[in-house]
Amino acid sequence: FNEKETLTIVCQFDATPEEPFSFLHNEQPIVPDSRVTTTVEDNKYTIVVKDLRPEEDEGVYTLKSDHLILDTPAITVAREEKKPETETTTVEEKVTLVPQEEQTQTVVQEVEEVTQTIEEKKPEENVEIPTQEVQEGTTVTLTVEIPEGTTHKIIILLKNKQPLKPSERIKIIHTSSTTIEIQIIKAKPQDEGIYTVLIDKKEQPIVRLKVIPKPITRQIMDIPQTTFNEGETLTITCQFDSTPEETFEFLRNGKPLKPDNRISTTVEDNTYTIIVKELRPKEDEGVYTLKSDHLILDSC
Repeated sequence: FNEKETLTIVCQFDATPEEPFSFLHNEQPIVPDSRVTTTVEDNKYTIVVKDLRPEEDEGVYTLKSDHLILDTPAITVAREEKKPETETTTVEEKVTLVPQEEQTQTVVQEVEEVTQTIEEKKPEENVEIPTQEVQEGTTVTLTVEIPEGTTHKIIILLKNKQPLKPSERIKIIHTSSTTIEIQIIKAKPQDEGIYTVLIDKKEQPIVRLKVIPKPITRQIMDIPQTTFNEGETLTITCQFDSTPEETFEFLRNGKPLKPDNRISTTVEDNTYTIIVKELRPKEDEGVYTLKSDHLILDSC
């Protein structure tokens, strides 16, 4: 996309899903604002991002439930550039990394050219790719030697033959003039795959990464009172020893809890609170839940 355009992602299921879905951008919950909206209408889920901004709106958008994760391809936003009136130029996706000593130059690699290069420059069949197995949440550090005689030093990281753009969790660091370091921070199951790099259009294998998922823990919160009279107030407070690294969502009977004039959900450092005022029979009954990727806390 170009800067200031509108991104619209629509996912329509054959029937209304039984599980609730959350909207994510680069694995972080999407917070709607004046530019970004998320809507759910029966079996249709929509994400709209207006006035697209480079870097801020780039990356992977996701619909995620307990047993289904739907990712978009990596979204890129080309920055607006002022060009002479007589010149017509198309700005393509940047998928390159320039070493520190060459940062004064802008290197643009067209997506079509990258795809063609990947198809033509495959690793030699007799080169065995080492396998590395890690637990989910482990930070993986990979070191790549830049071959002697490398000229342009255009570095493109690939996963399963597809360009992988650096992000908050994927880092490419030049540690010396002949060495680069690739970091996969807090590896997730979706990081599994074969990693290679393109250096001067030559593909070099790095590793076959396998990620062992963490188990999901389910616990019951210690709540002093579970039976209430109509019109009373329910307050559920969960305080952790420290601020959790994972994001929690609030649920009631397995569905997202939507705040209104009676219901509020708050997060303050390591304390998560649900308040339901003027309790109503049936409507407010059931199980209240705090849920993250690896921890589920139920009220009963």
